[in-house]
Amino acid sequence: MTHLEFLEKVEFVKELITIGSTGTPAELAQRLNISERSLYRIISSLKNMGHPITYSRCKQSYCYVTEKEEV
Repeated sequence: MTHLEFLEKVEFVKELITIGSTGTPAELAQRLNISERSLYRIISSLKNMGHPITYSRCKQSYCYVTEKEEV
């Protein structure tokens, strides 16, 4: 995967997280045509950039943590 492809996938993941429509890690990885391990690297990169991301088992989707949820 080129650097540009990586950045495009990161932006797509951010959009899906915003609307709460990522699905499970396996589903999202398949949707992006990457391995689950590569997906976890993308999520880790986003977290390192300061994005408060968590996985909701109830929603079966990644989501952003809000201030209310942190308390």
